[in-house]
Amino acid sequence: SVKHGFPKLYALEQKYGSLIRGQILGAKERRKRETVSKDRAKQFSFDQGLQVLTDALAHYVGDDLCLNTRVAKLTQGRAGQWEIADDTGEKLATFDEVIVSLPAYRLAELDFKFHIIDGVQKLNGLKDIVYPPVSSVVLGFKREDVEHPLNGFGTLNPEVENVNTLGTLFTSSLFPDRAPQGHVLLTTYVGGARSPELALKPEGERMELVLKDLRAIYGIKGEPVFRHSFLYEKAIPQYEVGYGKYLKAMTQFEVDQKSIHLAGHCKDGISLADSIVSGEKIAEKVIAKV
Repeated sequence: SVKHGFPKLYALEQKYGSLIRGQILGAKERRKRETVSKDRAKQFSFDQGLQVLTDALAHYVGDDLCLNTRVAKLTQGRAGQWEIADDTGEKLATFDEVIVSLPAYRLAELDFKFHIIDGVQKLNGLKDIVYPPVSSVVLGFKREDVEHPLNGFGTLNPEVENVNTLGTLFTSSLFPDRAPQGHVLLTTYVGGARSPELALKPEGERMELVLKDLRAIYGIKGEPVFRHSFLYEKAIPQYEVGYGKYLKAMTQFEVDQKSIHLAGHCKDGISLADSIVSGEKIAEKVIAKV
């Protein structure tokens, strides 16, 4: 399942015959195209965090945006249009084309009623895609209390290191104004497929697990001056061996009925960049139809 979990590595190997040849020849091709590799590309964010992006999009959409509404049923009428209803059965709107970017476990719960096409493959099987929990723990420290220079992106902690945390981002090193002058901000992740039970511990216990690792890895002496924690009970879909059957089911579903389009991290890659590209491609596909 490398081609699903690491599609770019898979493509390199398929095109050039090996990863090493792919790295060398791929770099030459990028220079000819005058493009920059991912590891050398400029990083950017927003002054108040990523929510600035979604807030701006919401402002652009205006009153057509409907928040805090759980879609439960999509019914296809005789003319082929889709009637959208919430979990109370109340009709929300009717559309010619529908883009669905829900996580896999919600896709599996949707109730599709088809009028035009019989025998369309449903998406119930997507409920088996694994979404382990992950907890994000954000801690701020006085700069003088952290021995490590934090001169990088962050660290990943492989299982062999026998620590509680998955890794840490040096948030205040990456972007300006993420911490007050004389302070640093670290974002650490706990749980995942490796140790899901740790993500589900009470918040205080999660904080202590993180602090224990940070003190050992980065030489932190003092107590944090800022604490924030958030639990994602179903965080990232795991592109495990055999994941191709789920992708095949989603693709066949789109082929069968043609006016519902599936996007998002369970289909087109788990990163934020993957999700943005996925959304853009789906939008262009729909615009071309209408």
